[in-house]
Amino acid sequence: AQTMARRLGHLKQGLGIKGEIPVYYKRMTGLLSELIDQVAEEIAEGDYGLVIIDAMGKATANSPEGASEALVFFDAMDSLEVDYLVIDHIDKASLGKTNADRPYGSTFKFNAARSVWWAKKHGEPGENEIFVRLEQTKANDMTRHAPIPVHIRFENDATYIDKADWDTMPEELQRKQTQTDMALATLKSRGPLAFRDLLVITQVKEPYLK
Repeated sequence: AQTMARRLGHLKQGLGIKGEIPVYYKRMTGLLSELIDQVAEEIAEGDYGLVIIDAMGKATANSPEGASEALVFFDAMDSLEVDYLVIDHIDKASLGKTNADRPYGSTFKFNAARSVWWAKKHGEPGENEIFVRLEQTKANDMTRHAPIPVHIRFENDATYIDKADWDTMPEELQRKQTQTDMALATLKSRGPLAFRDLLVITQVKEPYLK
C-alpha cells in the first residue's frame, strides 16, 4: 500500500492533479474467480467505476496459460458490471515470432478481451527515463488506434508522462511505425512541405496521405 501511495503521489505531481486521487488499493492472493463476491461487495460499497487487475497471471495462478481459467476469469470480471483493465505479460520466448505481442498462454485471453493494447518499453540502466510504444492489437466495434509514442521521466518527487515524437523514440520502438506516422513526424520536424515533396522524402505511398 505504501508503494502504491508513493507512485500515485508522483503521478499526481507530474500530471498536475490537485486534490486526492480516488484510488483504493487492495492486495489479494488466490484465484480471483473464487473471491469475486468479496470484490463485488467492496465495489458496491465504494461506488468504484474502474477495476485494475495487476496481473492476470497471479489472478489465475492455478493455470495462467489455460483456456478454462481465462474464460472463468473474464466471466467473473464481467459479473462486476464495471469497466476493467487487466495487465498481463507476454511469453519472452516468443519475442520476434508471430503473435509475440499477445498475452502469454491461451488465445482466449486475446479473444475474450474487448480491446488489447501491447506495451513495449526501452530504457538504459541508470537513466531516469523510459520510452514506451503503445499499440492497440485488437479493437471491437472500432478501428484500431494508431500506435502512441510515450516518454516517461522519473524525478525525485514526480513522474512525468508525455506523448513523444516518433523521431525521438529508440529505433527498436519505431519498427511498426505507420506510413501516416512517418509523414506526420516529417512535417513536424521540417515544417510545411508540398505534397509531392513529402512523398519523395518519406517514400510513403500516395493513398496513405489522401
